[in-house]
Amino acid sequence: DALKKGDFDAELIPAIVKNIRIDRLKAYEKNQPRVDRLTDAFIYQENWADVVTELDAMKKLTKNDVIAAANKYFP
Repeated sequence: DALKKGDFDAELIPAIVKNIRIDRLKAYEKNQPRVDRLTDAFIYQENWADVVTELDAMKKLTKNDVIAAANKYFP
């Protein structure tokens, strides 16, 4: 409920995005995670430009975006 109400520090968002970026970059040092991501993009017919810029898009998330998503997906 705290997430839905916005009871969290907005500074957590960039920190979380950085952690995701680090985790993905570490994973992509190995071939299998890279192949898995390429395969998923192909199977789900994702636009490759969107896949490549996904982390950049995450950097633009705001507290209001998180609140809206929480209210939408966690009724």
